[in-house]
Amino acid sequence: MLNNITQAKSLMLKLIIGINLCSFLLLSILCTVDILREKKESTRNTETSVDTLLEVISYPAATFLWNMDHEMLTQVAHTLKDRDNVDYVMFFDKDGKSLTQTPQQKMSHKTFTKSRPIKDKDGQSIGRLDIVYNLKKSDSLFRSAFWINLLRVLCFRLILRVISWCVIRG
Repeated sequence: MLNNITQAKSLMLKLIIGINLCSFLLLSILCTVDILREKKESTRNTETSVDTLLEVISYPAATFLWNMDHEMLTQVAHTLKDRDNVDYVMFFDKDGKSLTQTPQQKMSHKTFTKSRPIKDKDGQSIGRLDIVYNLKKSDSLFRSAFWINLLRVLCFRLILRVISWCVIRG
């Protein structure tokens, strides 16, 4: 009789360890997928935001460029620079000569550049708008998602340990 109880506890212990390992692996995989999805979505949102900025700004910039209103172009460049993910903005004439430029600081992070031609009402290129942007906000969201998911895994592990301990003791 005592041998049967010992065998049952041994089997139960092996089953609990197996369930713990499987659930830990599954939860780790799900959290990793969630973190990567969050990073991809955040990066895509930043890129969409920059694309939208390029599209929206290119229309009034065409008027300022046509009228050679460098002061307004500079003002637009500085206004765009104040956005979270924009490092600097540059307007160029049709020959590629820089008309404005927001002050560049040494970047401590990876940057990306997107360009869009500025066209007049006839569709002829009269200049170009470059926006240099970063993914700092995206990276920050990625780190937050990482820590949240790590906390989830640890809490789940703690709950499983308590349940396992109760089952083994009981």
